[in-house]
Amino acid sequence: MARGKSSARTRAIDSDSERELRALGRHLAVCYAVSVVCVEALEAQNADQDAEIALVLKRALGDRLSEQIEKVAVLAARFKQPRR
Repeated sequence: MARGKSSARTRAIDSDSERELRALGRHLAVCYAVSVVCVEALEAQNADQDAEIALVLKRALGDRLSEQIEKVAVLAARFKQPRR
């Protein structure tokens, strides 16, 4: 009986963790979209420093956010795999 309760608790924790990871992924995706819009706006203004600022946003923020979004997706997908 204790094993059944422990297993149910683990599934509940896994479900909560998966939900939190997916929510985190969605929030990161919104942040990434905001950075893309900012980069495009800066590039469209075509001022001297705007291109440099856009490049910094794209490389330092956009690329890092994209990497983290992928990592979160991989972690969340692990919850869908059957346990052995």
